[in-house]
Amino acid sequence: MQGAQTSIKVKNYKKKLKRHTDQVMAIFSPLGRDGGTLISGSADHEIRNWDLVKKKIQTKINVQRPDESFLLKYKDSHEALVNFSEEHVLNTAKALQKQAHMKNVCCFSFCEESIYTGYEDGLLCSWDAKTGEILFPMIGHTNKINCIAASAGSDFIYSASNDCTVRQWNIKTGACEAVFKFADPVSVVRVKQEMNLMFTASWDKMVRIVDLEANRVTKSFVASKEAIKTMIVTDKHIFVAGCDPIIRGFSLETGECKMYQGHEGWIYCLEVVEGKLYSGGDDRTIKIWNIETTQLLEELNAHENGVTCLAFANNELFSGSYDHFIICWDMKEIRERIDERALMREEDIRSRKIEVFNRIIEAKRGKKKKGKGAKKGKK
Repeated sequence: MQGAQTSIKVKNYKKKLKRHTDQVMAIFSPLGRDGGTLISGSADHEIRNWDLVKKKIQTKINVQRPDESFLLKYKDSHEALVNFSEEHVLNTAKALQKQAHMKNVCCFSFCEESIYTGYEDGLLCSWDAKTGEILFPMIGHTNKINCIAASAGSDFIYSASNDCTVRQWNIKTGACEAVFKFADPVSVVRVKQEMNLMFTASWDKMVRIVDLEANRVTKSFVASKEAIKTMIVTDKHIFVAGCDPIIRGFSLETGECKMYQGHEGWIYCLEVVEGKLYSGGDDRTIKIWNIETTQLLEELNAHENGVTCLAFANNELFSGSYDHFIICWDMKEIRERIDERALMREEDIRSRKIEVFNRIIEAKRGKKKKGKGAKKGKK
């Protein structure tokens, strides 16, 4: 039985979309996992709207940072923005002066009819997803934007920055309505509207849960051995990863921690779909995990550089990378591969049990034969 193993011939990937001219930073499926549309944002300052059914780019939007003359009419005064963390090494006057010329896009978020972009100098902008026109800037952060959290149906978005703050913005007016101050740069922010909770992850390896109604931290814990770069929150779990190559999953109910080990290098992105955890990282691989058992189910290899983002659309998996490409993976083939391996494992376990059982029977038979021979000798 052990030798009777069949295998499915699977192409390494289904197809590559026309490459960006710089790293792919974010991909998003506005119509859900079944929808035939994918949106990508790149460090080349271009957002592409892909029609996956017709296999073409529908629209392109250039999101270059607006110049100072445009921003001037949105500023309350000519005074410098308030720096809430002047003593932090990244936010001293000298450090900010050194990076004053850095104004590239570094963060994207997509929600309903709007696109949100974050820049290295702390500026955020809201864009009309249909026309590509800038709606308004959001001015307040004093350092690089690391993450933007937007939720369908909400009047607010949240931005996390190297200036050690998270800001809450009104998406209708662009006004900052709340500032949450921390001791270290905040790398990730996630919001669960139905729980009225905000989750933050920082350079200090901590995850903090903030009650948005009470406006206070209700829980905080060390979630990693190194700085956290990505986090995803589901109804049951918080998953974190980053500079430590181990993914950690925490139960929201019990706090129990499970570890998913297998990556070699930094981990940049996480997604949860159909009870499985997907991760992409610096080792150029996408890994698929069983959430409950932490077992590595599958590994996908095709990118030539680190995997930065993941999304599901058109019943397929898409991955973006530092190699400028978006790769499409056939989910049907991936499921077949995982199911086949599960059957092979079951068959292997069954054959091992039969082998052990046969050895025990043979051992018992051997003892009986020795016993009979001893009795004949006595006569």
